[in-house]
Amino acid sequence: MTIPGLISKWSEKATVAQVKETYSILQQGLRRAIDEYGDVSSWCNVSSGYDECSQTMFNNLSATTRMSPCGVHKCFSSGQSYKNRFGKNNIAVAANSSYAIAVLNNGTTIAIKAGNGDGYVDWWCRSGLNTTNGAARYQGSCGRITVDLNGKSGPNTDGRDVFEFVIYDDGLAPKGVKQDVVWTESFKNQCMGQSWSGVGGCTGWVVINGNMDYLHTDNLDW
Repeated sequence: MTIPGLISKWSEKATVAQVKETYSILQQGLRRAIDEYGDVSSWCNVSSGYDECSQTMFNNLSATTRMSPCGVHKCFSSGQSYKNRFGKNNIAVAANSSYAIAVLNNGTTIAIKAGNGDGYVDWWCRSGLNTTNGAARYQGSCGRITVDLNGKSGPNTDGRDVFEFVIYDDGLAPKGVKQDVVWTESFKNQCMGQSWSGVGGCTGWVVINGNMDYLHTDNLDW
């Protein structure tokens, strides 16, 4: 293998390790917060707005997880600089003040935002980690945690240094697992396809399979 190839493999292994470590930190922190404050659905009243819930999620998670608060554009680049791995730009990543932003003790920048698929308040936070119905997982989620492994530094690209986890009523899961079939979340469409509407569809593959093979082939699927 050539030196550039070796460097690429080393970089991918380092990325996989950091994604897994970040997932572990957030997963354990959210689990402790749930033990302390109850299931996520009891943390706030979404009729008062998702922004208030985003802050409550941040407050409860920060009580159980070492993190340092950070401003929107101090730790994330502007939304215009983020792109998917096919080069399409203008992906909204921590684009405004509705995100609660912090840096974990491993250097990963995170943005917490309450919300659910299609924004239907009546469906908010009704689903758990064991929900298998794809539509219910999408519409019944509680929010998401978008992570940028190296903050404002490049490449600011989905599936390379940008990943996402989904908050459910009873815990945290990587986005893009086999059960995530809605096109904006699925591995096949959002990671392997050229969707520019969201981020994070590659995360489940990285966490479960421990590699970034989606960068090197166009025919992966669960």
